[in-house]
Amino acid sequence: MEFDRILEKTKRKIQLADLPENFIGVIENVVLKDDARGRECWYVTITLPNGTSVTQKYTDFHIIDLVGALKAMGFINFNEVRGKNFHWSKKHYRIGNPRWIPTKLVEKVKKSSPNEA
Repeated sequence: MEFDRILEKTKRKIQLADLPENFIGVIENVVLKDDARGRECWYVTITLPNGTSVTQKYTDFHIIDLVGALKAMGFINFNEVRGKNFHWSKKHYRIGNPRWIPTKLVEKVKKSSPNEA
């Protein structure tokens, strides 16, 4: 397969450090698996309106905030949130790296160029 075709089929990934404090994104996938330290963690892949995506890891310490926010919006499981747009806000923790937590459901999202995060 030609490299150009591979690149067309692959969504551009960005790093968490490249995310703004607040953004809008769609939950594309949620996977439970062990991390490099053997801890069971939730991995959430979020796609931004510009077509880029990011995967965020939630340990037991962080998942409480993610699940709490989604429950407050009326959701009862991850199957219900796949494909939905949310406004995400950065939350800092006393220990470890920040995580982005959904703050509200967003019905319609304007597409933007890949250069806008």
